[in-house]
Amino acid sequence: MTDPSVLYPVLAYIVIMLMRTAPMMRRIKALEARCLRLEQAEFARNNPEPVTHHTDEQL
Repeated sequence: MTDPSVLYPVLAYIVIMLMRTAPMMRRIKALEARCLRLEQAEFARNNPEPVTHHTDEQL
């Protein structure tokens, strides 16, 4: 079994690194969501959907 005097500092280092990277990951996710919304808006502008009128018989 690993010596606890080595294990605890290593675990502390891993936890600290994860805590430091978490805000950066949230910013990256927010940027990805923003880019996706912009791409969807641009696609909708460039590809307008044809207006179709359905009657009850067609559905």
